[in-house]
Amino acid sequence: MLINLVDALNSMLQAILFIYLIDYCIDDYQKKSTIQKITAIIVVFLIICIINYKFGNLSVCVFITHALEIFVINIILYRKNFYNSLIVNTIIYFFIALNVNIFGNLFFGFLKKFILLRNMEILMVCVIYIPNFIMGFFILKYKEKIKNIHNQIVSIKPTITTLILMNFSMDFILAFYLIFYKNESEVLRNLLSISLMLFLGIIITYFINIDIKSHKILELNKNLYEKNIELKTVQASYAKEITYMQDLYCMKKIDKIGEKLKDIINKSNVEADIKLNENNTLINNIVRKIKYGGINVIVEDEGSLSNAKITEIELHRIISNIVNNAVKAMKETGILIIKTYDIKDYVVIIIENNGPKIEEDNISKIFEAGFTTKNNSEKNHGYGLSIVKELIEKYGGNLNLISNDISTKFEIRLPLND
Repeated sequence: MLINLVDALNSMLQAILFIYLIDYCIDDYQKKSTIQKITAIIVVFLIICIINYKFGNLSVCVFITHALEIFVINIILYRKNFYNSLIVNTIIYFFIALNVNIFGNLFFGFLKKFILLRNMEILMVCVIYIPNFIMGFFILKYKEKIKNIHNQIVSIKPTITTLILMNFSMDFILAFYLIFYKNESEVLRNLLSISLMLFLGIIITYFINIDIKSHKILELNKNLYEKNIELKTVQASYAKEITYMQDLYCMKKIDKIGEKLKDIINKSNVEADIKLNENNTLINNIVRKIKYGGINVIVEDEGSLSNAKITEIELHRIISNIVNNAVKAMKETGILIIKTYDIKDYVVIIIENNGPKIEEDNISKIFEAGFTTKNNSEKNHGYGLSIVKELIEKYGGNLNLISNDISTKFEIRLPLND
């Protein structure tokens, strides 16, 4: 009886901590009314009590209770500020999970074996529940500290996926704590073990993808640094020329200035011609026609484009269409990467940019004739990528599109001649 009463008080405290602290930490214009907060507290409290009453403290109930609590608080009540409310939720849940693990292990792992059965409930209240009440009191007292922690985490900008993985990690810790000290069925033990293996697989995959993306960003930064050095060199070179012409102007030698300007122009043209001859490839011919603006173009042309089973004019049409779309999407600022390389009997062409993400709903439609994200009142847009896809498939190739928050990538595969 005593345990049930104290456990109900503990459930109420947890519901109050979640709702009150989230509302305290978010912006004023998104705060909820007193009635909304009280209603949410009662709903969360009832969810915890009903699950405990029906199923007891089973390990699987940790996940169910936590998922329902997030659904009620973060998805329904604070749906317009889901991100910030989830951060506060994660902070509070961390303190609760830490408290349960420390004092729960102290009770079940050490003190329980030395105490008589009739004193068990009183000891459990003293060792497990009272520290939880004390922790709740200090969290409420030092709520400003919690808000500071929240603000620091917001400044780091963790992804929602990272926050959800953190929450599930704490769920698994609590679940294994319950399994370790309670005689649960073999089915539940095996189910939790399999779930943990799958969860670890998801975490490993997630961080491998982050590592791949970070290496790609480092490579881009390296290329940008090299381009920056080149630009500084050019700037220094022309600074000397401009200083010399300024001296000529001061000496009223206008004719000399005209001659010097001609020298600079001729020098630039010679250098451009030399570069053209050294890199006279299909890719470079397309790239030279781009109106760069603030776009940094990186070309790694190592594929056998001349040996692809497609006419040169149609290959030019395919690549230039995708490149021009990328330039328009980037609005003349960003990074454009064009790579070509051979894989067995195919040449692979990758055109990647860090422009806006293409929404998932549009990815499946973007190659349809007439579909466009632009204003198409005259019905004269949206056919370029459709024709590109038809041309590629006509020659036995395929076209894939991947778009996320970091980049949009078109991958073309065309068969090579025997």
